[in-house]
Amino acid sequence: MKNSSPDLVKIAQLAKEFGCSRQNLYACLRRWGVEVRNGLVSRKAAKAARARLGSPTASQNARSKRSEPPAKAASRSEAERQLIELKVEGKRLALAERRGTLIKAEDVQQAAFDRGRCERDALLNWPVRICGDLAAKLGVDERTLHSELDLAVRAFLEERGQVK
Repeated sequence: MKNSSPDLVKIAQLAKEFGCSRQNLYACLRRWGVEVRNGLVSRKAAKAARARLGSPTASQNARSKRSEPPAKAASRSEAERQLIELKVEGKRLALAERRGTLIKAEDVQQAAFDRGRCERDALLNWPVRICGDLAAKLGVDERTLHSELDLAVRAFLEERGQVK
């Protein structure tokens, strides 16, 4: 196909002259406001716009200097890495379950609850156990000492039971 004007050139030819890709040249031509018809563009208009507004190779080089890889490649490789990690973790858990070293979360929660209840009960019974000896050493009324210690222990447990 013969050009109707010697000034009109194909996009591929102009991209080669400018040293950039066709896609980058199309983007620059749109940004520069240079008209493209049937894959042909005015060489004179493109060169004038390039001189005024900047080179397509400059913008292409700026993009290639970025440190991060393209988003699509990064997300795919990241997804593959995460998938491999999940498979490895699943195999590790299955092996621990077969060996009997894996503990169910419900069992751990129940054991922690039982231990907490035992500690609370022991602390609530502590004033009763020490009250007689302590009252004799201090020379105070046993009932008064017991009630004060009991109030202090309950206040302490109440304070410790507050969820923050």
